[in-house]
Amino acid sequence: MMKKLLSIAVLAMMGGAAMAQTEVIYQTDFSNAEDNAQWTIINANNDQSAAGAERTWTIADGELKCDNFATSNDDYAFTPALNCAKGTLKLTYKAKGYSGRYSDSYEVLLTNEPSAAANFSQVLETVAQNGLTALYDEHTAEYNIAEAGTYYIGFHDNSTDPWAVYIDDVKVEMEEVATGISDIQTIGVKNVRYYNMAGMQSSKPFSGVNIVVTELNDGTTHTTKVVK
Repeated sequence: MMKKLLSIAVLAMMGGAAMAQTEVIYQTDFSNAEDNAQWTIINANNDQSAAGAERTWTIADGELKCDNFATSNDDYAFTPALNCAKGTLKLTYKAKGYSGRYSDSYEVLLTNEPSAAANFSQVLETVAQNGLTALYDEHTAEYNIAEAGTYYIGFHDNSTDPWAVYIDDVKVEMEEVATGISDIQTIGVKNVRYYNMAGMQSSKPFSGVNIVVTELNDGTTHTTKVVK
């Protein structure tokens, strides 16, 4: 009986853990040239320096930076495509300014299309002019993805002062919430068993705490804990 109870407890913990899974879906420290090349850089106002160089985001020296010291910025840097499940997206990254007093303003965007003209799903964060220090600080933002699909995170430098912003150590995590109900409906249920905390089995739920073991037609089982 004790072995049976231990087996049920382990199945219950496994079933509970499967309900929410966190996965790192993208991470970069801007040290990989192949990965850097997948970023989309857009100079929306097409401004240039006197020497003819674009004033926009660049990836160099192991960081993403907009340090062109332009007086009017409208520049975007989008991540590679992110395959997001339905659940919570968590973004962490580091940012700093040119100095403790001088840094560009910017916003962090979420969109389905890496374009300056896109309809952005969400503004994840807004940082004001001179809102950064000269040292890297960690920033975090979360957003609920209601529909699974392909998304992009964009850093938009919209500063009107001639300073700079630097980004590093970008990480995107997804906490996917899955109940398995769709899979069960598709495959079909073969048998459902209920166990109380004494290890007794029944075809109907007991009063109180139940460990529910659902056996599917493909031979797999799903274990959940319910209270009646």
